Amino acid sequence: MSRRSRQKEIGVGQDSFLDLISNIVGVLIIMVVLVGSQVKDGIFAGPPESEELPAAIISELPEAEESAESAVKKDVFMERAEREAEFARMQELADARMREMAQQDEELQRVQTEMDAVRLRMTEIADEKELLAAEIASADSWREEVGRTTVAIQRELDALNTAEEGRKSELSRLEQQAELRENEVVKMRERLALLEKPLPGADGGPMKIPHKMTPISRTVETEEAQFILKDGRILFIPMNELIALFHRRMNQNVGSLIVSGHRNDVIGPVEGFSLHTKTVLSENNTRQAVSFTLETPELTRMGETPRMALAELSKFRHKISGLNPRKTVITIWVYPSGFSEFQPIKEELYRLGFSIASRPLPEHIPISASPDGRKSVAQ
Repeated sequence: MSRRSRQKEIGVGQDSFLDLISNIVGVLIIMVVLVGSQVKDGIFAGPPESEELPAAIISELPEAEESAESAVKKDVFMERAEREAEFARMQELADARMREMAQQDEELQRVQTEMDAVRLRMTEIADEKELLAAEIASADSWREEVGRTTVAIQRELDALNTAEEGRKSELSRLEQQAELRENEVVKMRERLALLEKPLPGADGGPMKIPHKMTPISRTVETEEAQFILKDGRILFIPMNELIALFHRRMNQNVGSLIVSGHRNDVIGPVEGFSLHTKTVLSENNTRQAVSFTLETPELTRMGETPRMALAELSKFRHKISGLNPRKTVITIWVYPSGFSEFQPIKEELYRLGFSIASRPLPEHIPISASPDGRKSVAQ
């Protein structure tokens, strides 16, 4: 129920009660006036004009008049007492109703006070809600600004990383060129020292000419360990491990190979090397033709120069120390940038008793194999 309707209902009840009290009081006043007038007329009016009464009756008239006047006064007094008692009762009822109305007014004022407090709290909540909405909008704007700043910073970091990678590549290239220049300087100094030495036989003695016999070549049918020699550095190729992973992959995916008839895979990386294979089934699904291309890592970072490789604790020494010279052939894939470093490596392997198969390749041509290829030929 709203406050306005409640006040309206309370006002209607008060008007009805006041009308009732006014009507009762008016009726009582009218009755008192009528009774008083009747009593007055009965007391002061003389007996009606009539024939003279007998003497006995005339002697008894004063006593009768006094008795009648006493009875009338008694009746008037009793009726007046009753009216006053009724009026007092109605007055008490009116007072009780007034007290009840006062209590209702107090309750109404209390409810009104509570409603005012609720309205005030609702106003405060609305203000807080607007303030919170403003703070949320500010936070959203700040988050967007942070996001834009983060994107800008990330772009700057990417640019810096790209520049750093470029500088690293340039530094690696410069280091490689410096090493090549250093090797050239060493060779030139050795050649200069050789030129400065007196020629054999210059003092009239015999001249000794060194000669190296060319070993007899044969097709490799035993175990094979492969190395790559490029950019003046040598590195072991884990070909056997890559081939084993390839066979394991094929055994797991033989179903898809039979369905499609061909399959391309990338095996590895293993020690930086990855094997890109292509397998094709024959028409009757009885023969597999496998070709592969070897992806090599950056040799300037992982490979060893001949001087480093021939040292006692080098990676090259560690690899060949676990091989049996009688059962293993060393195959070296040689690029033009590694021709000058091939001779000391070959002499050391010959000294250790290994058979060597050299596989020269043009620059930028990857190591690969196909069904139409040939096996290594060792010397």
